[in-house]
Amino acid sequence: MNGQKTFLITQKLVEVLFYLFILLAGIVVCASVLQYFQGGENLSDLTKHTALSFEVMDLAKDSIPSYQYAPDQLAALQPIPHKYLLHVPYHSGLGYFHAFTALVNIASGFLIIWLLRRIFRSITLEAPYTIAAARLIRNIAIVLIATDIIRGFEYLVFNYFANQYFPGEKIRLITSVGNGIWLGLIILALSIVYYRGVEIYSENQLTI
Repeated sequence: MNGQKTFLITQKLVEVLFYLFILLAGIVVCASVLQYFQGGENLSDLTKHTALSFEVMDLAKDSIPSYQYAPDQLAALQPIPHKYLLHVPYHSGLGYFHAFTALVNIASGFLIIWLLRRIFRSITLEAPYTIAAARLIRNIAIVLIATDIIRGFEYLVFNYFANQYFPGEKIRLITSVGNGIWLGLIILALSIVYYRGVEIYSENQLTI
């Protein structure tokens, strides 16, 4: 009975998380669209324009005294402890690329919670091992690995765009790449073990 209650509660929580994610994603997208409409095309004065900010490292120098603007006023570097903030307009190459990657991250998050929701809908305590659930677990692993690979691509593209603003600098985005791949590989291994459990469960059902 306790197992049944725990399963039902977890199933309901996943349902709530699914709809909560949709709500929050909608709010984030609407807020981002509004910021893009309000954003300018240059950073001649950061006090008058909203801008995107990214934590970066500049491997070509140790520090700068204050805001360092790009020659065309399309970007600015702000020093903070041990790193910098790169400010760019919403209406810029980096701004549009950031919007694209943000949509990709939202889509991957939606896919993961949607697949998790389908897993709980495809199993019961009476039939905990199903081929459908094994495939869904595998798909979650694939989404995690693919998202991390895209994050690595984002790192390379960001660095290219950022260094176009400041010739001679070596600006690098501060991000983490690899965690999704490792987590995806672990879940992929679990999906293989789970699939083996499906085979054993099916064999036992046939012998009964």
